[in-house]
Amino acid sequence: MLYGINPLIAFQTLGGIEVVFYTFMITLTLFCYYRVKDKLNIKNIIFLGLMLGLTMLARIDGLFLIIAICLHIFWISRKNIKYEMRNILILGTVALLIVSPWFIWSYTNFGTIVQSSAIARFNMNHGIFPFFDLKEPKNLFQTISMIIENLIRTIGSVLIQLGVVDFNINIITIFLSSLMLITLLVSLKNFKKLIVNLLFVLQIILFYNLYLWGIQIRYITPIIPTLIILISSGLFFIFNKIEKYKFLLTLIVIVILVIFIFNGYEQWNRGYFSWQKEIYKDALWIRNNTNPSDNIGVFSAGIPIYFSERRIINLDGVLNFNAIEALKNKSVINYMKISNITIWYDSVYFNRTVTNDYLKGRKIDILKENIWYNFLGEGKENLKLIEQREGIYKHLRGFDMVIVFFKAKLN
Repeated sequence: MLYGINPLIAFQTLGGIEVVFYTFMITLTLFCYYRVKDKLNIKNIIFLGLMLGLTMLARIDGLFLIIAICLHIFWISRKNIKYEMRNILILGTVALLIVSPWFIWSYTNFGTIVQSSAIARFNMNHGIFPFFDLKEPKNLFQTISMIIENLIRTIGSVLIQLGVVDFNINIITIFLSSLMLITLLVSLKNFKKLIVNLLFVLQIILFYNLYLWGIQIRYITPIIPTLIILISSGLFFIFNKIEKYKFLLTLIVIVILVIFIFNGYEQWNRGYFSWQKEIYKDALWIRNNTNPSDNIGVFSAGIPIYFSERRIINLDGVLNFNAIEALKNKSVINYMKISNITIWYDSVYFNRTVTNDYLKGRKIDILKENIWYNFLGEGKENLKLIEQREGIYKHLRGFDMVIVFFKAKLN
């Protein structure tokens, strides 16, 4: 129920991204593993390898689930290391065989098995490419500060996806967060039964914080069911230990569910990214006002790709290795010309300072104030603004921000 009544989960899982299938595969694979872990014959090992390969194919960080399960197999039967090493080798080989066609295709076409999205996100989160207000750390202190800040954001992301908070710090938030922490800690008393879950969650959180330095909400979503299992385990443990207070505990659970529902209602009213409907309108504008042969350049290309029915060329590199090179060389305009891009369309977010100034009457020159401006390179003076409009939108975290939607023609 914790998972089901949280609209933030629905917003993501209905968004056409990999989260749904990946979460399903993680949950199904863990369920299957706990069913067969005490009878790991060749048949079961091959089956688990198949499941883990599909999980990793759904999203590459499924590798961490493979590592967690292999470590557990080694641990539970460490008295017969030779036998278990054979099982681990078979499991890993089967999983690799499932994923290898994608690796081969990627390397053949792009010269690497690393996804362009991973490289682009690394550059954005490290401040190498612009991403909101991030700046590339200049020393060890700034680097450590960045990692700590993102770890705190990760905890916040986890709490809101559990339905605990609505990004408002108040007594209810503190109470619920503390209760979640207590039940999680209590569940650790049974850590041997849940060690695979814990290893997987820990690896995911450490990877995104220590390597990518940034957490997008959808990166964390697939570990939420695992965390709910851990919290529920702690809650049941408390119920079983305190027989005479069961009525009081039941009442507390009911109160918590009511709070979750109200938090969910607030999130539902706010919406996930309420400004996406404006991006959708622009995708339809592109479809109705450009030729089928036109190439359209977009940094944030998701909705235009789905709905414009035009050839959309992604410019932030998440879907495009060539764009990554253009950004590194600060020659995006030249890349637009080579790619025969006729129109650049985008939506640009501004921080709270700009939003406050905008509310006081500030005019935004979007061709010079977009976050990618310094990466456009020579020829950016040839951009001609076709349309610019702004709006104030409430962010998922509750604060207001100005977003500018614009279209520019490259002469």
